[in-house]
Amino acid sequence: MRYYQIEGKHYPSVTTILSATKPKTTEDALERWKNRIGVDVAKDKFLSACARGTAMHNLCEAHLLNRELGEITDHVKPYWESIKPTLSQITNVQMTEQRVHHPKLKYAGCLDAYATFRGVENTLIDFKSSDKKKDSKWITDYFLQVVAYSAAVKELFDISTNQAAIIIGVPNHKAQVFVLTRELMLVYWQLWKNRVKQFYSKSYDDSLKVLVE
Repeated sequence: MRYYQIEGKHYPSVTTILSATKPKTTEDALERWKNRIGVDVAKDKFLSACARGTAMHNLCEAHLLNRELGEITDHVKPYWESIKPTLSQITNVQMTEQRVHHPKLKYAGCLDAYATFRGVENTLIDFKSSDKKKDSKWITDYFLQVVAYSAAVKELFDISTNQAAIIIGVPNHKAQVFVLTRELMLVYWQLWKNRVKQFYSKSYDDSLKVLVE
């Protein structure tokens, strides 16, 4: 359970809250998947996906800031080739890998990018990678993540987000792009507040906390 230490307070990360409040149907599906492929294989896949995600975020940030990309490994290259063309639609970059927190609802996280996307200013952008194409029904947590960050941006910088975009790199496919309008973001904001409330209604062992300075 990741907690950010900010101004002497500990804020759970957005992903920690989402993980701790997953619907039972999702938890059951994950258990069935682990049992089907084996716990060790599932762990290897999880660690591999984490490493790939970190590499992809570093590449996207470097590209947006016109920095040297560095080595692109064979493990990451198919996802990068999928997502790279979409990055040309991002302009006027205001923030990348920006840590944010919401002092009222008490959560924190790190947004991927805040920029103009497809001509729309003040777009909050999140980069993902996946072995298969996603259906919007499967990525509710992605939508909750971006609205959580957008609310934190409003609290900290008094900037209103006009839309949010989730960009997913998929090998051998054009990147998938899911856009949330401001109206849709308001719908997911209510769902996110419910998840935060659910999280704080539970008690957790302090020994599970991993602090991120």
